[in-house]
Amino acid sequence: MVSTYVKGIALGAVLLIASMSALWILDQQRTSILSKEIQDMTWEIEDSRLYLEYLSTLNEDSCAVMKARVVQQVGKSDELAKKIDAYKNANMFSEEYYAIKKTFIYKNFELFLNFKSLRDDCGENVNYVIYFYAENDPDQSICPDCAVQADILNTLGNNCENTWIFALPYNSYTDLVNVVRDQYGVTSGPAVVVNGESVHRGMVELSTLEAEITCGENPLE
Repeated sequence: MVSTYVKGIALGAVLLIASMSALWILDQQRTSILSKEIQDMTWEIEDSRLYLEYLSTLNEDSCAVMKARVVQQVGKSDELAKKIDAYKNANMFSEEYYAIKKTFIYKNFELFLNFKSLRDDCGENVNYVIYFYAENDPDQSICPDCAVQADILNTLGNNCENTWIFALPYNSYTDLVNVVRDQYGVTSGPAVVVNGESVHRGMVELSTLEAEITCGENPLE
């Protein structure tokens, strides 16, 4: 006869396997949803790029079109960023997470370039801020001030509706990040670049950032 102790161990093992299976299924569902949204974002940005290039051949007002497209892209990018953060907080930094996050960084940078053109080429009253942070740093040992800096930048974005924050992991060592990082002389995080002009290496206070921008209402609404 099987002892009660052995039965208990067997039952515990079954429950553990069932729990792990449920978590795996949930993880796959999250990954699938995020992958689809990343793909949708990729198509929309590529569609906007080609559309704007075509309009330039017709001498049409590309600024009006770009503004309308950026409005859509910014909203979807913000929502997707929140979902990726939620996925990260519920996972163990899986390979799927990093693949999705890397794709998001590239596509969000494309959005940044469109957004930059609104200010530099189209004269829109907007501010863009590049925030360099440390990727794969759950215990904040690489960049102990990054979490505080992120909160400050979130406050800046909330206080100034015409200001958008674009985050890049300075330690991802991809060609894109390397070029941007080296352009501004960033070797560690946090680092903040305001409107492509002023560069802050190390944590920067909210009051300093607010003094460097023209804070206003959201011109994209």
